Amino acid sequence: MTTSPKLENYQLCDQLEQQQQQQQHVEQELSGFSHILFSLANIGRLLIPNTSLSAFIENSKTDPLKFIITNIRRQRVHLQLPYKREDEIEEDPEGYTKQNYIQYGKYKMALSIGGVPSQAHSFSVLLEKWKEQGSKGQDHEAIDYSSIKEPELAIIIGYEMAAAGYCAHPGFARTEEQLLRLGTGWIEGTCDVQEPDPHPSNTMATLRAATTPEIVHEHENIGLHELKQLSLTEVDSVAEIKAQLHHLLAGDNQENDVEYPVPPRTPVQK
Repeated sequence: MTTSPKLENYQLCDQLEQQQQQQQHVEQELSGFSHILFSLANIGRLLIPNTSLSAFIENSKTDPLKFIITNIRRQRVHLQLPYKREDEIEEDPEGYTKQNYIQYGKYKMALSIGGVPSQAHSFSVLLEKWKEQGSKGQDHEAIDYSSIKEPELAIIIGYEMAAAGYCAHPGFARTEEQLLRLGTGWIEGTCDVQEPDPHPSNTMATLRAATTPEIVHEHENIGLHELKQLSLTEVDSVAEIKAQLHHLLAGDNQENDVEYPVPPRTPVQK
């Protein structure tokens, strides 16, 4: 029995409608998470240089919240932060993302962004400039720029900054306007860059300039003042962290999915 052309057309239209609804659902889930995706791409690329940008973008669309939780937990393993259950991270993904960023600054001598320009290119102009600039990272040519929206642009900016050795607080990408200012400052070379502190044991040393009242006031609503309220607990032992690797690092990320090497533990100064 053959299917009539009319029925086939109906089925195709139904499939297309389902795909569109699924895409809208994903976009709604990603809405509000751009700053978290920015930071996860940024810190993730700094921790694992061979992270695939295109795979990171595609995987973020499959199950956005699960993707975010999984990557926060993976980064916590590498950064020697205490084990957290999925439901704990789901309650406050932004807070745990910030904690990962702060912990990275304690371990690594990375350049950080302390300020961004007050004016920004439009989304379309900035996206075109990113396409023209090329990439310091991997598989940049595999990205379909025609379908890029705010969350994907946040991932690209975070990844590319990391490829050049820079990190930035997720608060710089909290809103689309802030993300565009950050991207504009990066592409034009007008961001305020903070040198790494030679003594990373100092609490939040690499963020000192970015958390001053002057910077917070100058860049309103950036959320950097929240850093002052965060406190880091002592990290788990290396043995305990390694014991968690088998289930935290098996998963959905990238064709180049690899274990995070656990760095030597630095004693916590009282």
